[in-house]
Amino acid sequence: MADVKITALTALTAADPANDVIPIVDVSDTTMAASGTTKKISVNNILSSSPTASGAFTITGDLTVDTNTLKVDSSNDRVLIGTLTALGSAKLSILGKTQADTAVAADVIGNFNNTSATGYGFRVGGGSATGGYALSVNNNVGSEFHQISGTGIATWSNVGGVAGTAMTLNATGLGVKGTIGTASGDAVIAFGTRGIIVGNQASAIASGSFIDVTVVTSGGGYQGFLSVANTLDSNANTRTQTTFSVFGRGASSTITQIATANGPTAGASFTVTTPSNGVIRITNTSGLAATISAQFFGGSSA
Repeated sequence: MADVKITALTALTAADPANDVIPIVDVSDTTMAASGTTKKISVNNILSSSPTASGAFTITGDLTVDTNTLKVDSSNDRVLIGTLTALGSAKLSILGKTQADTAVAADVIGNFNNTSATGYGFRVGGGSATGGYALSVNNNVGSEFHQISGTGIATWSNVGGVAGTAMTLNATGLGVKGTIGTASGDAVIAFGTRGIIVGNQASAIASGSFIDVTVVTSGGGYQGFLSVANTLDSNANTRTQTTFSVFGRGASSTITQIATANGPTAGASFTVTTPSNGVIRITNTSGLAATISAQFFGGSSA
């Protein structure tokens, strides 16, 4: 055909990536000239040769690179990496929203989830219907095992199939909640085989009412130090603070006062007893409502 300017050529609006060709100079082949040899190349050949480029790269619309590898889903503001066939239609999405099948409309960075309408497996850096968080690890039926909230509070829950909070790390420190072994209280920390720290607190305890610190319920021995503060809710200057040494086995115990001090106004009396196996009971006997705070530092024995 006669020479025609490139700008005058007919536009190709639907290229065949495998069969349509583009002229290209192969500089490694000097058969035609020292500067290289003119050859043809298809669109697929160009893309499969791992080309590199500098500057901005903009794609309008969805980009699909192997449906099992990478997909930009512009309608849901996310990038999906991989379809994990071993887990059904589970997907990993990054920099975008959770999938609709999680039933949570929230933005996340890193969401490994499945098709369950009640849960997902792993999520990083986003929000939820009940508040933001930085990390959330769930099973596929919605039970959350570990969460780091948007304010940095770390919570471990549903540990070993037992519902509820097992441990929390917040601004006041590490608190292990509920029951560990045979010890129970508001906060329980076990260390080693026998070591136990148990704390318990209750506000507005009427006179004659009590709180329990359970050290061991098996009937075995226990020993350590007990710290108790009984403070009137109506006047914090009316209080009694005492430290005891505690030696016991079952419901039999020897509890010895080591040191005590009253508040500047007056004391707020209480008693310490062991009504049952390994249970230390603190009873408010001040005559008024008070807050009792008690901590046991020690361990159990055979």
